Amino acid sequence: MALINRARLLLFLFILSPVFAAEPVPEPVVEQALIAYIGPSGSQHSQLLMTPASTLKLLTATAATKVLGSDFRFTTQLSYQNQQVHLHMSGDPSFSSDALGSLLRQYRDSSGKQIKRLLVETGRYQGHTRARGQLWNDMGMCFASPVSSLTIDGNCIDGSVTPAAVGQPARLKSGDAGVVDLVGEVMTVASEQRDCEVNLHIEPDNRYRLSGCRNVDKGVLPLRFSINDERAYFVTKLQRQLRALGMSVGSVEFVDSLPVLTHTVTHHSEHLPVLLEEVLQDSNNLYADALFRQLANQQGRASTYTAAADVMKTSLAELGLPTERLVIRDGSGLSRENLVSADFLVALLQTWQHDPELKPLIALLPVSGESGTLKYRRSVRYEPLKSAIYAKSGYVDGVINLAGFIKVGEQLLPFAHLSNGVSLSRALRDDVRARRVVHPILQQERRWLEKQLSYNSELAASSNKSNLD
Repeated sequence: MALINRARLLLFLFILSPVFAAEPVPEPVVEQALIAYIGPSGSQHSQLLMTPASTLKLLTATAATKVLGSDFRFTTQLSYQNQQVHLHMSGDPSFSSDALGSLLRQYRDSSGKQIKRLLVETGRYQGHTRARGQLWNDMGMCFASPVSSLTIDGNCIDGSVTPAAVGQPARLKSGDAGVVDLVGEVMTVASEQRDCEVNLHIEPDNRYRLSGCRNVDKGVLPLRFSINDERAYFVTKLQRQLRALGMSVGSVEFVDSLPVLTHTVTHHSEHLPVLLEEVLQDSNNLYADALFRQLANQQGRASTYTAAADVMKTSLAELGLPTERLVIRDGSGLSRENLVSADFLVALLQTWQHDPELKPLIALLPVSGESGTLKYRRSVRYEPLKSAIYAKSGYVDGVINLAGFIKVGEQLLPFAHLSNGVSLSRALRDDVRARRVVHPILQQERRWLEKQLSYNSELAASSNKSNLD
């Protein structure tokens, strides 16, 4: 009866089996997840709306290509006149301290070391720096750094926690102590102590407090902190560059909108295809959401997440895609409120194949066992799937997705395989984390993809035989 009830809830049951060559696998265990898929051999639940996670970046890449165009670049400009400087920040996700220093150096070389008044334009992006539906406990992590007009150096800082002797405070290290204030309250405890974790508390002015405990045998815990006060972070970076150049400034102010003054120097990002390679290959959330918000800006609208979602849906609808049921909150897939079906993803990928402007995006996708987020994905890194999958992965807690193309001969066949509601027993979860076993969803994903490959190979063989007959 329990299994019947689960089926009524659309929980797809599957049994683990040893499907990986040279990979350890557990004894057969029943696990649960809601799995939707569509591929050459058939479909299941493919019309259900699912949490896409980073497979949403396929939509972002499509809309960015259509709305922004392949020649698009972020442009950050410094304009000046009579020792007054306007710094027009563009929200460029690739903008760095070195780029800022280059703009200031060009001013210094033409106008001297003194700036009486420096105004920084911050109005490129309006509204919140994060989308609706992001989890609160993501906020301090680098993968969820704020998407702001003032973005510099990825809005991110490295750090680490290292256990000391049992009973002693763990050692905290910041990759840039001058940018953040890191306070440690993490104690080192014996290896056998259970329920030990490090907790991150985000406080104002880029102050972070870490509490909890770290087992003595756990080793260094690497951390990447998202900054939480973009203005304070930017001012620190600005002051460093001014000091390095021997320059002085009377005052620094932030303004929503500024006119361009008489003299200008400019920094350009790479063109859109290079930015999208970062989005698709490395699943960079900052780049994805910056381009997403730029969609609205390009249309002369306030570049809020809501307006950007509207522009994205309109651009996808203009391609003939069924957007009525889509729920889009961001461009990265971090929001848990995003909803997309497997059917929609495959229709989108088919559009890539037939639209000359979109077709180059296929070459930007990670390749199984070779590049990007698929280089080490345990479902596809081995033969016969190695080098045969061109796809975007998607992962947040409880979600493991893959959508793209499977290569059969010279053909690229679109597919989507979405798993939501993934839950493992504690013992199996520990085994997966320690890489003693392969995640059951990845095992199921591999079996399904091998079936697609085999199915199409058989079809091709049958077709060739018919032609010969």
